[in-house]
Amino acid sequence: MREIQDFMRQLWFQPLVGLHLGNPGALAFYRDLDEVAAFDAHPANFVKDHDGVILPIDLILVRADAALQHALAHYLS
Repeated sequence: MREIQDFMRQLWFQPLVGLHLGNPGALAFYRDLDEVAAFDAHPANFVKDHDGVILPIDLILVRADAALQHALAHYLS
């Protein structure tokens, strides 16, 4: 999970602390740069290639409209 958090932070995503949508315990993130939310971030939705590069394979990405941005604001740390 730490590698997922670090990977997402490198892509400018902020964790949505306490929000777990999708797989139980999955992490959620938001990037205000382009108003994209990423849900269902858990180890089974990422792989590492033979060089150790982390690849997301099944995240749920959503462009956050004003209503979703308002709902997610509570979870931003």
